[in-house]
Amino acid sequence: MPQCTEASTWGEPSHDARGKMVSFARHLAYSRAGFCCQACGIPKSQAQMHQWLEAHEWIVPVEEEPGVYVVKEIVALCHYCHMFIHSGRLSIVEDEPTEAILRHGVKVLRLMMDKPRIFYITLNLCERYGVSTRGLGVERPTEPSIAWSAFRLRYKEHEWPAKFNSADEWLEYYNQ
Repeated sequence: MPQCTEASTWGEPSHDARGKMVSFARHLAYSRAGFCCQACGIPKSQAQMHQWLEAHEWIVPVEEEPGVYVVKEIVALCHYCHMFIHSGRLSIVEDEPTEAILRHGVKVLRLMMDKPRIFYITLNLCERYGVSTRGLGVERPTEPSIAWSAFRLRYKEHEWPAKFNSADEWLEYYNQ
């Protein structure tokens, strides 16, 4: 299981650049995964809610360049596993089966990891929806906060700025 599924990525600005990722790289990730979710293993044709895979960009900071993140790996995930990882977005959208996604994600963590950890935002959501997280550790962000406008995502020779300048702009976009 990819390390990126242990807990949510810490920052939301990265979501904006993913739409600009090279399509070929996403399809290559799906093919390498055998067209199955790399977290729970379900084939895309049997996935819950949507019968397709979604690309999750596992990003890491570039220490010498504050605000710059590089894509370490592109991971193929089913919709439920992808939404579980992006618990910040899951907490604000109304058209998702939130409780089912949380139960699925917690089950995958327990089955696939020796010492599962859950992102603190996801923990709060689980508590709100009555989903047990007993035995799971809590993951908190360790990276320093950066201004959304300072965020840059680098993939190979390409680099993209954040689409949004603030969390308020991000929330407004997803609440339309």
